[in-house]
Amino acid sequence: MNKAKKAKPSAAQKRGQAAKKSTSKASPRRKVASAPRRKKVQPAYHLFPVVVPSTGPKPVTRWGWWALWLFLILFNVVVLLVVYQYYLPRILSFTAPPVQRTDVASSLQRTRIPTKIIIPKIGVHLPIVEAEIHGQVWQTSRTAVTHLDISPRPGEVGNIVLYGHNWRSLLHRLPELTVGDVFQVSSADGRTHFYRIFSTQRVTPDQVTVIQPTSTEVVTLYTCDGFLDSLRFVVQGRPITADAE
Repeated sequence: MNKAKKAKPSAAQKRGQAAKKSTSKASPRRKVASAPRRKKVQPAYHLFPVVVPSTGPKPVTRWGWWALWLFLILFNVVVLLVVYQYYLPRILSFTAPPVQRTDVASSLQRTRIPTKIIIPKIGVHLPIVEAEIHGQVWQTSRTAVTHLDISPRPGEVGNIVLYGHNWRSLLHRLPELTVGDVFQVSSADGRTHFYRIFSTQRVTPDQVTVIQPTSTEVVTLYTCDGFLDSLRFVVQGRPITADAE
């Protein structure tokens, strides 16, 4: 048998075979390596930046900083309260007591001690209690105006010294008084004494002239004032006589 002759491939088939060979020999596409993704770092609270170490102990969190600040604030408040309780009895003191006169000393045996003060302009209606000076500390009251026991009583010649804290329940509004305002002081003998203000001023604790004895009857009423109660606001009044009215 004669072998059948193979048919020659056409030009189109030759081109197709050549394209397949070139495709099979082509090198595969290389994958482009992508950049590694960075981990998202949670930013620290803007008031308390925290540096996160690569190794080592766990960093302080935002709540840890808040707890620390709260502790420091409470600690300072406690310290201030302790200091204030120590300083409280001294905030109405002057650096020196008034000079005691012989006529004032004799007046201590009388019964004209002041018992009540009324200041209509600022709505003050308060009891008056007696107090002494112990060392350099002027004794004070938390609920009443204080009368310095070595000063005269209402109706007597001399400088009658009254004082109280600048709390809202006591003499907080005393700086509102002006020259010409009137106030009254009642005494244990049942009498009521009226006084007209002739002077208002702010002084330092070493300006003791305002509490020194006078040759006429004067009422000196004061309270603490200024930054950290470093000053004294002083009001002075003279008796209102029938002629003056």
